[in-house]
Amino acid sequence: MAATATLKSKNAERISRNLGVVVIDVALTGTYSTGGESIDLDQYFRKFTSTTVDDLLFVSFDADDATASGKYRYKYDYANEKILIYTGLGGDTELFAGESLTALSNIRMLCVGYHSQGR
Repeated sequence: MAATATLKSKNAERISRNLGVVVIDVALTGTYSTGGESIDLDQYFRKFTSTTVDDLLFVSFDADDATASGKYRYKYDYANEKILIYTGLGGDTELFAGESLTALSNIRMLCVGYHSQGR
């Protein structure tokens, strides 16, 4: 199941004429997919004209998910537009395909990139 992005900040903050910062809350449902959870950020950031990759420069995660085995760690896969989720001691083991995502909540992404048209 894909991740759902919800704009947290009412308006994106502009750093320069076209560059901006967006804070996004992420909702995960269902089970984890091999290679990460797809997330659509097209409404917040424009695309390169020659590729399908967002003109996204930086993503940072702020999450408050604790489990008995430690905390989850999140990483954004820029090339495939997916959120990768790791766990275990040191946060270096990717979740297994089919693992439930119901325990994950309060995930927030800070994204820096070039605004989409009209943003």
